[in-house]
Amino acid sequence: MDLLILTMAAFFALSLVGMRAVWLWSEYDRELARAESASRDLARMTEEYIDRVFETSDLIALEVVRYVRQKGGVEQIRNRLEPHRYLADLARRIIGLQIFVVDRNGTPALLTTQFPAPSGDFTDRAWLKEHLAGADRHIGEALIGRFSGEILFTYSRAIRDSEGSLDGIAQISLRPTFFEQVPLTSDLGAGVQLMVWNLDGGVIARTGMAPQEIGRNYRDHSAFWSLLAGQSGTFRAQSPFGGGERIFSFRRHASWPVIVSASVPVSSAMIPFRETLHQSVWQIALLLCGIAALTAVSLRMSRREAILREELTVSNDALALSGRLLEGQVEERTRELGAANDRMREEERRFRGIFNSMFQYITLLRPDGTVLEINRAALDFGGLSQTDVIGMPFWETPWWRPDGDAADKLRQAITRAAGGEFVRYEAEITGVADRRVLIDFSLKGVTDEQGRTVLLVAEGRDISDLKAAQAKLHEAQKLELLGQLTGGVAHDFNNLLMVILSNLDLLRKRLPDDERLRQFADSAIQAAERGTTLTQRLLAFARRQDLRPEVVDLRDLVGGMKDLVERSVGVGIRTVFDLPDGLPNVRVDANQLELALLNLVLNAKDAMPEGGVLTISLRHQAADRDDSSQPRAGFVCLTVADNGCGMDDRTSRSCIEPFFTTKQPGKGSGLGLSMVHGLAVQSGGWLRILTQIGMGTRISIGLPAAGTVMPIKPLLSDAREEASAPPSCRVLLVEDDVLVGMGAEAVLQDMGHAVTLAHDGDHALEILDSAGPFDLIITDYAMPGMTGLDLIETLRSRYPDLPIVLASGYADLPTGAIPAGVARLCKPYRPPDLVAVLADLLGPGGPSNVIRFQRDPRAQ
Repeated sequence: MDLLILTMAAFFALSLVGMRAVWLWSEYDRELARAESASRDLARMTEEYIDRVFETSDLIALEVVRYVRQKGGVEQIRNRLEPHRYLADLARRIIGLQIFVVDRNGTPALLTTQFPAPSGDFTDRAWLKEHLAGADRHIGEALIGRFSGEILFTYSRAIRDSEGSLDGIAQISLRPTFFEQVPLTSDLGAGVQLMVWNLDGGVIARTGMAPQEIGRNYRDHSAFWSLLAGQSGTFRAQSPFGGGERIFSFRRHASWPVIVSASVPVSSAMIPFRETLHQSVWQIALLLCGIAALTAVSLRMSRREAILREELTVSNDALALSGRLLEGQVEERTRELGAANDRMREEERRFRGIFNSMFQYITLLRPDGTVLEINRAALDFGGLSQTDVIGMPFWETPWWRPDGDAADKLRQAITRAAGGEFVRYEAEITGVADRRVLIDFSLKGVTDEQGRTVLLVAEGRDISDLKAAQAKLHEAQKLELLGQLTGGVAHDFNNLLMVILSNLDLLRKRLPDDERLRQFADSAIQAAERGTTLTQRLLAFARRQDLRPEVVDLRDLVGGMKDLVERSVGVGIRTVFDLPDGLPNVRVDANQLELALLNLVLNAKDAMPEGGVLTISLRHQAADRDDSSQPRAGFVCLTVADNGCGMDDRTSRSCIEPFFTTKQPGKGSGLGLSMVHGLAVQSGGWLRILTQIGMGTRISIGLPAAGTVMPIKPLLSDAREEASAPPSCRVLLVEDDVLVGMGAEAVLQDMGHAVTLAHDGDHALEILDSAGPFDLIITDYAMPGMTGLDLIETLRSRYPDLPIVLASGYADLPTGAIPAGVARLCKPYRPPDLVAVLADLLGPGGPSNVIRFQRDPRAQ
């Protein structure tokens, strides 16, 4: 009997211990699986963060590259306030981001956190070496910022000039704040590490990274070799950073050459299991004590029947106590499970908070395309609620038109994404009030441990404004290219007109006393002069005309043209002048502005063939304080408005292009508005056109406000101011164009001067050295090899007192490089112009067409 009791007690104890051991083993596997799942979730979260950071950094870097190239290169933005503010505004879009621009020599040009950028040499940085070796973009390892002293990770892009050569580097630097904050929110306990590796074993960012670890490489560590084993996975290995064995989960990024991993110490992951083991040991110990007590009672019952009931009662009491203890443990475990559920619900709330705070339109789908979740941005865009779309096929939701190709294309994209393909394309969706926007749409699958797609993430980003900006940029570039083309053609045509006019003037002087021949010559001269006007309009459109700006009171200028305007429009049109007092002055070429106003008046007259009202008004427009590029005193707006036929959208967009006209052939050159636009822009202002079919047209010219008023020259003076011809002298004429040189030489010889013709700057210097002194030198500006300015600089060093005339049709000469006392002659010039400039330099008096260049004191 004793043996039977002992056998049963031993069997019961072993069974209890065995079942508890089996349960503990399953609990151990469950805790390990939970830790692995949590580390995979952290790795996936880190991958999504890195994807967003690098995509955003790439977009910002591309914008910096575009902006720097638009401004003319790295040297054009070096330590300038406007580019610094623009890049700083870009950097503020991501917390902890800074933008750094260096030239190809590693010298800082702009830094968004400091202005001006501090000096330094970054030729030792790996990212600079990579770009010098030809890389267009580079993801850098963790480094210590040379200016901030912080641990950063970087993304950079090469800035190339128009010829493809490296001009500089745009670097985006970020603090690894994400890697320090996210582990604090994990329920895996202390020791969680998030890491981003490059494929060479270098660390880009890591939780708890110390400065002394910067630059270390772990390509030979077994843990890193495990990271290279596949696209994603989970394994256990010794940490390359110390601290014992860890559970690693990793994902190789599909778009960027990086590997993200999340690891947790096995000791930290097993803390809940150790607590459960401790509790189980106590429970088993208590149960074994109860079994031992029961066994002792049974043995004593077999020996002493008399005391069986008493010992049985004691055993029952001990067993009841053990049961109560067990119930307490069960209740405690139930409370722990409830707390775990509460933590899970809190994590879900955090996820939904992040999900609904995203600006992008995000939808979670089943692999068959059924909508599971959708964020607040998408619902607000469509004016919908969750119940309107949850459970529907995505292509049947109100964002997609079911009767078009968009729904079919979306259905095919979902099928491809469910098969494991990443799908991305541009699509048009419809929102509330039939609002349609263009989005950058993508579909990406989420897989389980077996690689099966269990979820699809649909994401859309509104790119309507980006596309509109790209279209505007294309139009601006097209107009700029057209201006460059017309400016070059006009300059060459200027030279041809100069040859024609010079020879016609000489021919007219030598004609016999035949009125009919003189009439033919005068007609040819008038036609050539009309060609001169045409080239000036072309140069005005290309913003290369030779302006003579002065400070002008627009009220006096426009008021002085009242009679001319009223005679120009005729009796069928009523003119209204709104010219208030107290307007600021402007700085502009008064004669060109008068011509521009007449041009606008005549256009308004043509738009009102049946008569109407023509209004000419002046208004002061204050400057925008937030725009540092505007003049502090603002603009004065000259507006010409009519109530004529107006223009359609196509005409209003094309009207400032040269040679564009709606008039009959022979009625207009198509250069009027292009000339007005060129004058406004070259004067530092703007031109705005408001028009509507049947409602008329309103054209405004904005000119920067200026200071003291200068006297206004009369419009289109009746005759040139005659200058007395200087005595005969020796003239050295430097002109690379053979026809222009021959024409000017003939004119000068006809005036009685001895002329020597040189074909370029070097030829002129040879003649000066060999042919003796000259009284005057006339040189062209645009010549191959040595330009006119280069020749003048050489002549000033050798012959400081020699009179020099610079002849050019360009307006944008580098005035800071022109020596004092040099006269300028504007092409095409006529014999009276030559007489005037020679009289200015060699005799008394001075003509209006000769410009004396004085050295700018700020350039000294």
